[in-house]
Amino acid sequence: MRKSLKKIVSIIMAASISLTLMVTNVNVFADNKDNDGAASSNGFKESKNIWVIGDSIASDHDIDEANEVQITGWGNVLQQIVPDDVTIINKARSGRSSKSYTSEQVYREVMKNIKEGDYVIVQFGHNDEKEAPRFTDPKGDSASEGSYKFYLKTKFIDPVYEKGGRIILASSVVRHLFDGDKLGEQTHGVYAQAMKELAEECKNDGKEIYFIDTFKLTGDIYSRLGDENTKKLHAVIGKGADAKLDDTHYSPYGAVYMASLIGQQLKELGIPCVKDAEKAWLIQDDIEQLNETRASLEKFNWR
Repeated sequence: MRKSLKKIVSIIMAASISLTLMVTNVNVFADNKDNDGAASSNGFKESKNIWVIGDSIASDHDIDEANEVQITGWGNVLQQIVPDDVTIINKARSGRSSKSYTSEQVYREVMKNIKEGDYVIVQFGHNDEKEAPRFTDPKGDSASEGSYKFYLKTKFIDPVYEKGGRIILASSVVRHLFDGDKLGEQTHGVYAQAMKELAEECKNDGKEIYFIDTFKLTGDIYSRLGDENTKKLHAVIGKGADAKLDDTHYSPYGAVYMASLIGQQLKELGIPCVKDAEKAWLIQDDIEQLNETRASLEKFNWR
């Protein structure tokens, strides 16, 4: 199944290699960031490892061809966006929140193996609004146990920083929920706002923190492209009359779109190991181009 996914991604990249992404929304909450990759005045010298921690939006998924289930996480294809000498280590896990992830073996493995100079992308929020034991309070501050900010700061930011790594916070993506011709209510948006606030707080504490406002980025994209066009980014579950659009998870095409978006934001942040990535596949946020690209893939049984 992994070979099938790799083939699909290669097809998409080949079909769209000349396109250019026209949206940016990144913030560097950093002290003395050095874009040339040399050690900065605070002693940080990057490695070429980028870890991905999060939920099913980023996690690996097998494509179930028999049942035509094509859910794909953006972390599953990010390796094909970055330069060859950069290693993506995807440890995102489906269904996890910033709280529940920390109770599992994968969390302990990640924290044990992160090295000085590594980057760690953290994206949670969709499952933090679920019931206990995954729920975290989006309103509490970073000192309040049980809050979203508490888990992000004490379980991810602080330990990674202490090991000499750097955190890249990425807020949750929007869901495909429309109210007429406008993007519908996004109940998890409070978590995106909390993450942005936390990045600011860490800056004030002198920590070098990167922030990608993926929530706003995807919200702007969905608002511009509209309901019908953004359906193309999402997986379809089931067959025939039972087929249903998954309003949260991506199709392989949508995963490449999102991985490209993340890759572009890393470049915009000035992350040295990716800033000169010639092979980064960058998508134009344009309805006509989006439709043309998808149409060229129909012969590959695209849904």
